[in-house]
Amino acid sequence: MKIAHVCQYFKPAICGVGSVVYELARRQVQLGHEVYVFTSDYDKNERIAQKEIIIDGIKVVRNTYWLKLSKFATLWPAVFPKLLQHKFDIIHSHSFGHPHVLLAGLAAKLSGAKHIHSTHYPWTALRSNLAKRLMSKYYYAYSPIFNLITDRILLLAKSEQPFLKKYKIRCKMNVLPNGASSEYFKLGQNQPTKHKIKSILFVGRLCPTKGVDLLAQAAVEICSKRKDIVFIFAGPDEGLKDKIEGIIKGCDKIKLMGRVTETEKMDLLKNSYMFVLPSRREGLPLVLIEAMAAGKPIVTSGVDGIASVAKDKINCLLFNKNDAIDLGAKIELLLDNPKLANKLAQNNRKKAMQHDWDIIVEELQNIYGDKNEEIF
Repeated sequence: MKIAHVCQYFKPAICGVGSVVYELARRQVQLGHEVYVFTSDYDKNERIAQKEIIIDGIKVVRNTYWLKLSKFATLWPAVFPKLLQHKFDIIHSHSFGHPHVLLAGLAAKLSGAKHIHSTHYPWTALRSNLAKRLMSKYYYAYSPIFNLITDRILLLAKSEQPFLKKYKIRCKMNVLPNGASSEYFKLGQNQPTKHKIKSILFVGRLCPTKGVDLLAQAAVEICSKRKDIVFIFAGPDEGLKDKIEGIIKGCDKIKLMGRVTETEKMDLLKNSYMFVLPSRREGLPLVLIEAMAAGKPIVTSGVDGIASVAKDKINCLLFNKNDAIDLGAKIELLLDNPKLANKLAQNNRKKAMQHDWDIIVEELQNIYGDKNEEIF
């Protein structure tokens, strides 16, 4: 098949959706498909000069953006004629609500391609009350057009269903969760949970959505009482670094590493005692599945798509969203209870087996071929 993925960001930009597209696309190339990724030329900071490049067999086409709608959305209409220049079997768009999704769907309609869309759980984004009302009106206007030009919609979790009903989205639907690469499963082999100095790891963007400020507050309190721990925060700054540095000032047991490579991330996971993801809202973050695959006990908030994989006291400890005190208490509970930590770690490994990217890509192939029945 000839497949086009259309997404807002792609390598080298750090973006969960772009990372998902990369994992899907590179495996589709390995299966013998001709795969393109059409994306913007914006990496959240500046334009990317090289407009066309091949990455791991994926033909990446970057489109010059005309207008920046927000830090997370740009308008790049040149994708429409470029999609029409090819005879694609599948045009797979990503991130509900973005203009490029409608352009991709219209190109599919005109060219005879099948339009598949992955929502990536946008419904609970952190916005002001006014912005929420405006976004809701936008979704109501967007959905009728979307329904006309989309063959099938893919959800990260069934918990998206109320939002689909609210905005009257009527396409055929399937759940296709995010996954982890086999390299992460190897990290969990024979890894002890007893360390003299226990490393507590967060990996993600330093932004309000990820709740890293809550973790910083909890970490300072825990570090004031214990000598057996170190906190590591790894990830690029997206507006919260100065605040975090202010919270942790003077505490040498909390380390900010900034952006890390994939190899560095795997090494951090391998050597960590536990993984913490204190998000205020989420889709289904890759790093959570990767930590599960690596066999780590996890403390997380259980919001949105996270709830589809994180079960309290079974494979994770869930804390009350926005509650730094409860977050700290759950972290200390795992620090002081290695038996519980081992139980959660083992159950995470088992749960993650269902989220191997190779299995997920096989499911996607069946969806492309209409072999998977819709869920609703």
